[in-house]
Amino acid sequence: MKLEVKISSGPTNGPISFTINMAKRQYSDPKLYIPKVKGKPTVAPGKRWYVWFLWRNPETDKLDIKIKFSKGINQYQTVKERTQIGKSLVKAYTIALEKGWNPVDKSISKKKKESQNKIYTLRSGLNYALELKTRNIKESTRIDYEYRVSVFIHWAEKESKAGLELDKFTLTDFYDFMDYLELEYINKKTKQRLSNTSIGNTKRIISSLFTELKNRRLIEHNFIKDIPTIKSKPIKNRPFTFNELQDIRKYLEVHDPYMISFLSFMIYPLLRPREICRLKIEDLNTRDWILGVETKTENRSYSRIIEKMKPAIEAMQIEGLPGGYSLFTPVDKPGVWETTREDSRASYFSSRFSFTDSNKKNPYDYEKNPEKLTNLLYCCRYGNGNEASGDGWKFRGRGIFQLTWKSNYDAYYEFLKEKNIEWTYEGPESLSGEMHSVLSAMWYFQSKVLSSVDITSTTSSDKVTAKINKYTDQGSYDGRDALFQKTKTNINDCN
Repeated sequence: MKLEVKISSGPTNGPISFTINMAKRQYSDPKLYIPKVKGKPTVAPGKRWYVWFLWRNPETDKLDIKIKFSKGINQYQTVKERTQIGKSLVKAYTIALEKGWNPVDKSISKKKKESQNKIYTLRSGLNYALELKTRNIKESTRIDYEYRVSVFIHWAEKESKAGLELDKFTLTDFYDFMDYLELEYINKKTKQRLSNTSIGNTKRIISSLFTELKNRRLIEHNFIKDIPTIKSKPIKNRPFTFNELQDIRKYLEVHDPYMISFLSFMIYPLLRPREICRLKIEDLNTRDWILGVETKTENRSYSRIIEKMKPAIEAMQIEGLPGGYSLFTPVDKPGVWETTREDSRASYFSSRFSFTDSNKKNPYDYEKNPEKLTNLLYCCRYGNGNEASGDGWKFRGRGIFQLTWKSNYDAYYEFLKEKNIEWTYEGPESLSGEMHSVLSAMWYFQSKVLSSVDITSTTSSDKVTAKINKYTDQGSYDGRDALFQKTKTNINDCN
């Protein structure tokens, strides 16, 4: 489809006209097909993984030709390996399609092939440099690069600079971006402004991409590297005292023994939490007592395991386990941990040390203790006392209506006295019995529902439902009405 646009005013005496091509996209985005069994990815025999996308049919002009490629992906034996290879294939096919590759006749369009002098914008240039820079780096590093580039491009789009040609983006423009980071940008998760260290890291990453563009001769000079780094005051962490370490160990022995082994890898070999999360069974040589680990600065680093570490390792009972098992997992023993996000792994174990404030609740005190948890969640409301009063558990939901809160229990007791009902009432536990289970529900329905709805022979069941179940989905009203009519008919038949 073509649109012809005429411009009546311009730098020449006559009108200017040009043509805009509105060509349809010839393909859908490539995706990785992952077979599943009971909702989980599987590598079982016969369960084939492949990359697929739709191609536009020249006869129907619709995206109805399904193209599938596996390219050896099914040779790998684990979900993790196939997922990584599959994602790489998705990226490769995406690039090929963008460059004009035709999967039907295996050709590349001449127009794309001849476009050797492509003009990059700030947005497309940064994305191109990002693609080159992140080909052979760790996933955690790639995620950091992608996040900081997204912040930069978001700012550029807001300032109408994303579409500038690369050589039109100036040093002054980048200083504007630095001002944005220092004075305006708010982290969505923390709701805080960026630290000088974080701003410096963003500048460093964008600078590395501009260097990549310079090496590809897309720009003449990387002016960002000449910008001074903002000074930051390093945080000095106070080390634990010996007595504090003893207290921590005693606490963990009672509440979370598994974390003693995790801490041992931090204290003795001085590993970072991320490095500990990378450890596999195969990294521990218990015959020669040597530890191999993938560190931040080296691909592999080896060190001797000291005597104080050996009891913690022996307690984990790793002998005979597959070498590919993760040493630490959420199930408190070595095994398969499917997530590939190092952030997720490190955050999980960090959360198990998060209750350092004396005013915070220790989650392990409430774990598998419903009475203590209920007293916390239901305290200080609707007549219930504080957590120590035990009212949350005492006046928990009972009866067929699940009457809850001390104020409701007291009101029901007053109703019994007012009506001189002779059935024995021996406190909140009475509502667990058949008689009070039914009677309390009838009382609540009459006092809290019927009193606020004028019930007549013509009252809509929708009106009653809106009072009793005000969060009910609209789609279930018809079903409730049908049940109501059926119940009414059955009651009438009993008269």
